[in-house]
Amino acid sequence: MKRSAMVLVLVLSVGLGNLAGQDVKSKIEARLEDFSGQARQNLQNYMQPFVDAFGANLNSGLYHTAKIPKRGFHIYVGIESILALISDDQRTYTALFEDPAGSMAPFQETGAPTVFGKKDGKQVTVFGNTWTLPGGTDLRALPLIAPRITIGSVMGTELMIRWVEATPDKDLGLLKLTGFGLRHSITQYFPLAPIDFCFGFFIQDMEVGRIFKSSITLVQDRIFMI
Repeated sequence: MKRSAMVLVLVLSVGLGNLAGQDVKSKIEARLEDFSGQARQNLQNYMQPFVDAFGANLNSGLYHTAKIPKRGFHIYVGIESILALISDDQRTYTALFEDPAGSMAPFQETGAPTVFGKKDGKQVTVFGNTWTLPGGTDLRALPLIAPRITIGSVMGTELMIRWVEATPDKDLGLLKLTGFGLRHSITQYFPLAPIDFCFGFFIQDMEVGRIFKSSITLVQDRIFMI
């Protein structure tokens, strides 16, 4: 029998202003400048599939059992694989435009590629203005390999550290992932319990070039039958 409960908090921060004046940019960094002057919702919808694809996957592989010895030194060094599969509905979004003159005219909308969509962008002319909607990376999957170290046990508590720095796709640029967490055995307080139970708290920070930053906090309990 297995039960897991997770509280996942994901914060996306994309700053167009910070892109100005940078000497070296990935292709996606350069394309994001096309959103200047548009409804900010277009930028958010363009990047949202990246958040969705990695939000849950970043929590995979953190541990494989709830059993933690009360004492005794142990160390685990391994490599965890993270795979984000990109569905068709994550490759397009509906771009919205409003009249910059402030009229009460209804929003105009058109389909456009997301960060994972086709590489060819498009130009649209609405309300007398021409806007550029950038293309994406044309990715169907984005794999990532992250080394992990687990060290324990002190009074039934383990420390976990995860990190990676790689360029999974040249268009996206450099990806950095760092994380740490603690797991504490609850079973040690109930010696006759037929199950193992632990509590964990993890924080992971992810950064892609100078365009994407996210912080994920995971609070998790885990039970499994002996």
